[in-house]
Amino acid sequence: MIRKVQRFPLAIIFIFYSFGIIAASYIHMSLFFWIMLLLPGFILEIVVKKEWFSSFWLILIFLLGSLNYIVSTTYTKDHIANLGAFSSPHRVRAKVIKSKYQHDNSAQLVLKNVKIHTNKWYSLKGKAQLYIEYCDQSYLHGDQIEFTAFLNQPENPNNPGQFNYRKYLHLNEIYGTCWIENSSEVTILSSPKFSILRWADIVKRKIIALIDKTTNSETAPILKALITGARGEISDRTEQIFIDSGVIHILAVSGLHVGYVTLVFLLIFGFLRFPLKTKYFFTILALWFYAAMVQFKPSVVRAVTMASCILMGKILERPYNIYNALGLAALLQTLIMPLQLFNVGFQLSFAAVFSIVYVYGKFKDLLPDNFQPYKIKFQPLRYLYELFLVSLAAQIGTIPLTIYYFHRIPIISIVANLFAIPLVGLIGALGFAQVILGFIWSGIAIAYGEIQNILVHLLKSIIAFFAGFSFSYIEMPQLDILPILATYITIFLILNADKRRYRAYLLIMVLLAGNIQVWQKIFYKPKMKIVFFDVGQGDAAYAEFPNGKNMLIDCGTRGFGKNYARDVIAPYFKSEGIQHLNILALSHPHNDHIGGAPYILNNFSVDKIWETKVTSHSKVFIETHYLADSIKIPTDYVYAGDYFEFGNQTYIQILHPSQKYIESNSPNFNNASTAFKLTYKNTDILFTGDIEKEAERYLTLYKNYLKSEIIKVPHHGSPTSSILPLIHHTAPQLALISVGENNKFDHPAPETIQKYKETGSRVHRTDRKGALVISSNGRKIDIIDWRE
Repeated sequence: MIRKVQRFPLAIIFIFYSFGIIAASYIHMSLFFWIMLLLPGFILEIVVKKEWFSSFWLILIFLLGSLNYIVSTTYTKDHIANLGAFSSPHRVRAKVIKSKYQHDNSAQLVLKNVKIHTNKWYSLKGKAQLYIEYCDQSYLHGDQIEFTAFLNQPENPNNPGQFNYRKYLHLNEIYGTCWIENSSEVTILSSPKFSILRWADIVKRKIIALIDKTTNSETAPILKALITGARGEISDRTEQIFIDSGVIHILAVSGLHVGYVTLVFLLIFGFLRFPLKTKYFFTILALWFYAAMVQFKPSVVRAVTMASCILMGKILERPYNIYNALGLAALLQTLIMPLQLFNVGFQLSFAAVFSIVYVYGKFKDLLPDNFQPYKIKFQPLRYLYELFLVSLAAQIGTIPLTIYYFHRIPIISIVANLFAIPLVGLIGALGFAQVILGFIWSGIAIAYGEIQNILVHLLKSIIAFFAGFSFSYIEMPQLDILPILATYITIFLILNADKRRYRAYLLIMVLLAGNIQVWQKIFYKPKMKIVFFDVGQGDAAYAEFPNGKNMLIDCGTRGFGKNYARDVIAPYFKSEGIQHLNILALSHPHNDHIGGAPYILNNFSVDKIWETKVTSHSKVFIETHYLADSIKIPTDYVYAGDYFEFGNQTYIQILHPSQKYIESNSPNFNNASTAFKLTYKNTDILFTGDIEKEAERYLTLYKNYLKSEIIKVPHHGSPTSSILPLIHHTAPQLALISVGENNKFDHPAPETIQKYKETGSRVHRTDRKGALVISSNGRKIDIIDWRE
């Protein structure tokens, strides 16, 4: 260990420092506990009578990481994180430190030095984010602004699998959010006269204005992302094709772009006849100014730190070690913001660079001599082959993280990178030339802009081509941290398989994994899992049976920019690796129940559709059946008395409506809702759709057969539903009300809630508590805390 500390001191220091942060995030102990960790290292060194420097100081660094995490996550009473909910808006004053502008003309401002006014001005610690729906004003670092808004905690996700926006903001040390409609509601009180960060913002705005002036609307957003890191103006569709092709990383300002910036400034200072060391020194200053301009993005700070290390090594005439440079870059960022260690951008950036260095180096040992790059005499082909190996090396190191965060394995990206990276390099190089020369003479910038229009169009066409392949990526279920760590260990052992002892460890890992797989199947006890989604004023539930079959019961509404199948159900399916549905059950043809059906049919395979035989002339009903017919998905009409078995003592009994009821009554859609009882051994769940009193009276004829542990409360808790005989016969332990917050129908009715409470039922409202996830072994029901 001592020799490794001497060779890679900064890398080893960061490893122990990061272990301290991770330990403190999992082990919530007092400050005294972490200080006591110093004693074992100190005692150990005394007992074994060796130099105490090594282990004692490494434990001290570990402790520093733990303390830094504790300090960063301990909030005083006057911290924004401890703000309660406010019933009315208040005046807010704050300082702008970051600004981000989107393609839909909205803006997000990160604020610090926040003050709120109630009866007087109160200063708050921590950062906040202001969202402006329509913004026609440019805000710069240091602007003191004032506005009126609610300052609240960021919202937690309401459904499993959804993006945790609150956690994302907390990792960036943002603890409060506020929203206003128009930038005209914001008053700029003052602006600083001297601020390097503000100058960096001004330069960035001027570059953006120049790009807008000299390129078309299709090219400008891409060029802004590559030069200034401003990705907000890229359309959702364009961003999605970059994601699907696995090359979204090229839109992030990173090492490639910093390399061009370094080269540009070296050329400029060389042209100005600066002495060699002076040239390097001013290039370092220019690089950090560029980092400020792109708002210190993790990948840029890493690349600038490493470039600075190289240049500083030349100034001091000292050798350069890339692992130490990586360690220093990571240490700088996490000393200032320890939570950055858990930021996906930070992790992917460092994992990619480390993999390129380490894995690419291993290729020299593992590849046969005939497959070594130096064997290729044709220079362009050698370059492409080396680029392929670099891309492969980066992907090997980042695949576990990609699976963990995005639930997918990119397949086509290795090939796409061969075309995209050289083209992005050319666009970036021309872009920097366009910007620098454009400030001298706009005519040059316009000429460069015409070339950029062609190149960016070509780039987007290539990316769209690769994104169009059905095998461009493989969807993966959500994995826990232990399988991810095991994957990294396995990768390390494979890369070192040329050494005998590592081959032995690899064999042990394979045998261990095989045993876990075998014994898991032997001891696995099948369970039924139900997810009642929060889809606003609508219904959607997913049932997974013990034998592995599944069904989706309704799929939420679609309209006014919302599609709950896309925004709620699909993220959960992707996180669980669900690509196929055995049954799509549509209770009745109202939009709040079948609005998401077209999205489900377009994006997931479905064996069959269940519904009652009622016809609607609504657009979504027609679209759903047109899609089902076109992709040959059969529709089964289910009626009271139908019985379906799913193995393992699991079955569904359709209770309503009967065929005679449909044919003779011409009922409204709500009363034609499919109601059924789902049973797994001793566990019963009653699904009721939107039935009202008329249909409920028919259900009560089943009397005690209705008894169920859980009832999906009819019609969102409407006062026209949930008659007392139905509740008494069902006698549910839990009443699930799927309802939208502040809905125009005032659902659920207070009297409906009271009925369930008086009969001993616990009420779960999705508008207040979010989704409900339960599992059952057939004897008892467990409520799963999916927010953990």
